[in-house]
Amino acid sequence: ASDVYKRQVYRFLPLVVVQLRLEPGAAIGLHDHPGCNGVLCGGAGQVRVRNFEFLDAEAARRSCRTFRLRRTAERVLTPGRCAAVGRRRDN
Repeated sequence: ASDVYKRQVYRFLPLVVVQLRLEPGAAIGLHDHPGCNGVLCGGAGQVRVRNFEFLDAEAARRSCRTFRLRRTAERVLTPGRCAAVGRRRDN
């Protein structure tokens, strides 16, 4: 979306650091990070972060269209607060 700005600031695999800036009211749709661990940290302002898991990960990967999710976490990130994305949960 044009109200979300992304800039890669560091890359030395397996570590990649990306800076995101969202305009007020902007949203990033649901998406998957298979096989990744990650940390989201607030730098300025605030953003609501929701984490989900597939109820049946194998069926979801086979379907690619219809699958069920379960929300596992929801938090508001402010400067200095962080949230995690894991390979096995909260993706």
